[in-house]
Amino acid sequence: MNKKTIIALILAIILSLQPSFSRAQSNPLPTGALMRTSTAGAIYYLDKNNMRHVFPDEKVFKSWYKDFLSVIIVSEDKIKDYPLQNNIRYRPGTRLIKIQSDPKVYAIETPNFLRWIKNEDIARALYGADWAKLVDDLPDSLFFDYIMGNEISQPIHPTGTIVKYAGDTNLYLIEGGKKRLISANAITENNINSDFAINLPAGSIIYANGNSLNTKETQYSDPVIYQSTTATTSQTTTIQNQTSQTQTTTPQTSTPSQVFGALPKVNVTTLLNDNVTIYENGIEFVELMDIKIENISSTDVTLSSIKLDVVGYAKNTSISNPAFTVSSTGANYSGSYEGDEWITFSLGLKILAGKTSTIILKGKLLDSSASLQLKIPTAAYFIISEPIDLAASFPLNSRLLTVQSKPTIAPQFNLTNTTLIKGTYNYIGLINFANCLGGKTTFNNLIASVEEYDVSLAVQILKIGDRLLSNSNNQFIYGSSFTSCEFPLYVILNNNLTATGASPRINIKVTSVMGLFNDGKTTIFSALPTSQDLNITP
Repeated sequence: MNKKTIIALILAIILSLQPSFSRAQSNPLPTGALMRTSTAGAIYYLDKNNMRHVFPDEKVFKSWYKDFLSVIIVSEDKIKDYPLQNNIRYRPGTRLIKIQSDPKVYAIETPNFLRWIKNEDIARALYGADWAKLVDDLPDSLFFDYIMGNEISQPIHPTGTIVKYAGDTNLYLIEGGKKRLISANAITENNINSDFAINLPAGSIIYANGNSLNTKETQYSDPVIYQSTTATTSQTTTIQNQTSQTQTTTPQTSTPSQVFGALPKVNVTTLLNDNVTIYENGIEFVELMDIKIENISSTDVTLSSIKLDVVGYAKNTSISNPAFTVSSTGANYSGSYEGDEWITFSLGLKILAGKTSTIILKGKLLDSSASLQLKIPTAAYFIISEPIDLAASFPLNSRLLTVQSKPTIAPQFNLTNTTLIKGTYNYIGLINFANCLGGKTTFNNLIASVEEYDVSLAVQILKIGDRLLSNSNNQFIYGSSFTSCEFPLYVILNNNLTATGASPRINIKVTSVMGLFNDGKTTIFSALPTSQDLNITP
């Protein structure tokens, strides 16, 4: 054997000993990734061996995850890189299950044992009077994904159950008949959903204390790694069906069908995009943003929450009482601030298949001299619980508002007639309260006086708007409140007026008026007006 042949043989042997790499390993997704394609409904979990496991339906998925936000969309070719393995089972401790062909109700115990609850008294003791609401129907085809364990004949929760006692804010994991205090870190690390915690009356079922759960423990956090098909010594090792006949333990994998339905199509647009100048106002709601949500699919979707960024000079002190109103129902949702800039709305708004919903964002604007705009920066801040095909042009912006201080009121006479004739109503023109923000300012107790030149006892009555104001010690008092910005002015002369000079005339002067904006702040007047001379024809 020559030297080249020997070298080639050695290389072949070395290469044969190297681990093989799949196409998935060339660009792998991380262990624990949730994935689906854009065209199929099934969602898969990727285990540490680059194998994918299917969630058979949405109920199983929701027992492990609160929402679909972490689901990755991959191509049809990419998903084939990961070989298909077993179904994922319900997370132990979250739901009770039964099959339609058998009335028995089972609890699920870690890792994947079914434990028949022997009677209703035990069910009530363990899960409360409404225990039946925890029961899900399991398709017969999935029943044998589980291992039959011992029956529950006394009120001790199966391992994996999360409980919470009345008057105690802590969560506890039941394990082997003991309770383990769950730390805040462990809740996060093990992806524990407190919504599945069983609420117990204080002292109802007393468990000895076990070691605290402080970190991630894979038997409680991983949907796959402990989905064993081999029973432990503490469980019955024979799988039996309803007729007690021994069954095989071969895992059954359902076809990844459209268990989540076709990917819903949702269009989102904003209806307000104008630039508006408004005045500061702590009383009235101002319309900031209208969001139109079109669900053009055959599946209902739920808008869980929206998070908005406050852009520009304005911060959270610029808006009070931010609220979304659903235009079709009038339902209101209040927002809450996160630090300086973010407003978060928890909605839970269901948008039915084929329907459109418009939500209107309103708030009370407080700060002046501010440029204010809100925006939803990316799709990550517009959260719909289900996987969707979202069509929207992010960022979604509110209208741009320039918020100004309330103006100074400038009352003035705008007269069209300066000649008065005895024996008739003399229409003079208008008293105008310029900049008064019509309807937003309330005036009280307008008082006018008259100065006479080359005439005496000239004015009998002033009429302002629909009110006749008689002369009382040379004061004409409009005693009611009004919100209009202008009034017609009339003058009625005395028939027996006396001219005392060659040029009889009068001036009318507003000597006092009070004003309040509708937020309770006092109006500031630039000056109170005096008319030009009104000439009198005797």
